Amino acid sequence: MQTEEFTALELSADGSRALTMAGARTDTSDSMVQAWELATARCLWRLPEKRQVNAMALSADGRRAVLAVIAGPRRHEIQVWDIDRGRLVHSMTGPGWIVTTLTLSPDGRFALAAVEEDRRLRLWDLDKGRCLRTFHGRRADHRGPLISVGNHATVAVDEDEARWLSWDPPGMFTAAPALGRPRRQVDLDRHGRWAAALLAAAEKALAAGRTPEALDLVKRARAVPGHERDPRAMDLWRTLGATATRAGLRSIGPVRTLRALTTVSSVAVSADGRVACGAGGGVVRLWDTASGAQIVEWEDDGSGGVGLTGGGRRVVASGRQKIVMRSAPAGHWPVRLDTDPRDGLRGRRGIGVTGDRGTASVSAAGLVLAACMDTGLRMWDITEGECVRTLPGHGVQVNSVWLDPDARRAVSAHYDGSVRVWDIDAGTHVTVSQPGAWVSSACLSADGRYVLNAGEHEGWTLWLTDAVTGRFVRGFGEVRDDEKAMDEDDEPCEVWVARLSSDGRFAFSGDGEGYVHIWETATGRRIRTLEGHAEEVQDLALTPDDRLLLSGSADGTVHQWELDWELAASEGEGEASR
Repeated sequence: MQTEEFTALELSADGSRALTMAGARTDTSDSMVQAWELATARCLWRLPEKRQVNAMALSADGRRAVLAVIAGPRRHEIQVWDIDRGRLVHSMTGPGWIVTTLTLSPDGRFALAAVEEDRRLRLWDLDKGRCLRTFHGRRADHRGPLISVGNHATVAVDEDEARWLSWDPPGMFTAAPALGRPRRQVDLDRHGRWAAALLAAAEKALAAGRTPEALDLVKRARAVPGHERDPRAMDLWRTLGATATRAGLRSIGPVRTLRALTTVSSVAVSADGRVACGAGGGVVRLWDTASGAQIVEWEDDGSGGVGLTGGGRRVVASGRQKIVMRSAPAGHWPVRLDTDPRDGLRGRRGIGVTGDRGTASVSAAGLVLAACMDTGLRMWDITEGECVRTLPGHGVQVNSVWLDPDARRAVSAHYDGSVRVWDIDAGTHVTVSQPGAWVSSACLSADGRYVLNAGEHEGWTLWLTDAVTGRFVRGFGEVRDDEKAMDEDDEPCEVWVARLSSDGRFAFSGDGEGYVHIWETATGRRIRTLEGHAEEVQDLALTPDDRLLLSGSADGTVHQWELDWELAASEGEGEASR
């Protein structure tokens, strides 16, 4: 029988309860965690199974246990357990290596975690189950204790230095409380009749071609109390959005989280927004965006790029030196391209999709542009199973490829900062040289005038260049100066993916800390930040009408967001309708 020894002990504030961790002498990778009532020496709760637990904390009242569990390479979970009920309250996945130290605020609402080899401290909201803030550290790791001195301030102690950290109390309001009362039924009926009358008038105006008038009527209908998201108003609003100018973003909200992948390296959404696709870790999955239900799952690699064609009825996946397509209802891959016919010949370089992951982009018509092992770019017609275009390479293997929906223009980029803008029909390109830069992702605006780059260029992590001259046009956010660039505390977060809205007025980026940012391209100003992912965002996808946004992360989740745009009549529409 294996003997156990205690490796950690936590006591509640009143000394009535204890949390212990013990590991077998013959297997130090797994731990047994138990909660005890000290007066009776009774075990109140134990971790259901042995897990690799690296740090733990007990709330002051002894009712909540917080564990740092190692979930895999460079991944950890912060688990919150209700000891009295014996159930898992939250499981929060975070990036980084191993959590070396974990401490709770006096009220047990917040946890501060130090992550080995990460130079950062992360603040977690245990009630909401999410990371609130990341503090940048000076040292390579934080092995010393973290001493909590209040709910919104902490002293972080390293081996030979201490730092004071503070944060604003989340969820607190300074405004005076306002009393409200339920609306009377007579008011609700009156609002409903008024909104219905406005929407009926808007439908008539739209049918008569009076778009500005219809837009104004729908705006007024959405301003009626209780009818901001009226389904009839939203249908008209989206119809008008096809011709109106997007003046801003009214709101954006999470619809749902699509789970069950170990990692998500690429995402896609059908043109009508009804089907979502996520790929990574050797698995491709499809979901119904209306319900979040999984449609089908296949074990095949799509980490190099996935796309949906035919209204979501066909899926194209690239990776592991192959390109495959299948119909959603089918049980097999009907088309499988041999992209590397020379792979078996000794001493010759194949033309297959680059490496195990590769990189590719899929157009709406089912054409696939992929980077190949001989550093060239090739386009395949997946329906016919033929290579229809060969483009000369960069001389190095490409790490990012973007193909526009009609497959007429493309962008390819390499980490060395070189970007090529392609005219597919002519087979020609313009080279955008950016010395000293590195590019992780690039895409082209709808009018073909600008390239949106992600990576690093003179302190910028997201920037716009002229697609013809290569001239730097604009950076997004705040650039770091030379002094800040030398400061480890001011390291910018890496941006892994960049996309543009269909009209080019807004940019979307996904970074290494799990955030999605929305920017105005005309000013470079950030207008919204979306939270929810625990690890880096590796891919983004938008419907053609920019109504739905998908974000795929290394944490294994795909988040579905709905965007509600502020609309204005396009120039010339007012005069034309008079």
